[in-house]
Amino acid sequence: MLEVANEHGLEGIVTERMTSPYQPGRRSPDWVKTPLRNSAEVIVGGWEATSQGGLRSLIVGAHADQVGLVFIGHVSSGFTEADRRRTLMLLRPLERPTSPFDDHLPDELAAHARWVEPALVGTVEYREFTPNLRLRHPSWKAFRAGIDPRWVTIGELP
Repeated sequence: MLEVANEHGLEGIVTERMTSPYQPGRRSPDWVKTPLRNSAEVIVGGWEATSQGGLRSLIVGAHADQVGLVFIGHVSSGFTEADRRRTLMLLRPLERPTSPFDDHLPDELAAHARWVEPALVGTVEYREFTPNLRLRHPSWKAFRAGIDPRWVTIGELP
């Protein structure tokens, strides 16, 4: 079913237990929504801090032909508090004064961003890659050691 939903560009499927009684006006735990998720490698180019200096989100990108490193989104979900602390320990030694991205970022994001050398690659899950080259509903999964950031490209995003 999920494969058919994916082939038709649907967001996912809703399933119901066969013995589930009809309950008008109520959400039933017998109905389960299963969203389709894609995954991809991304390059970390910066981060947003919380008001206390912790990690709010990672600013991520990928390489695009003829452009260079382009911004494709920021990821704030998928982290435990321990993950956030460990991630900051990886990012702080890589900080730099300017954006590593070769395109324009949204002003509200760029104004508060802390930039890093684009040396770290991670995996995200997301709903879709939008026509304006943004990840929709991304969630962080893990850093990927041993992947050269130069090989992370937009062309590989489903």
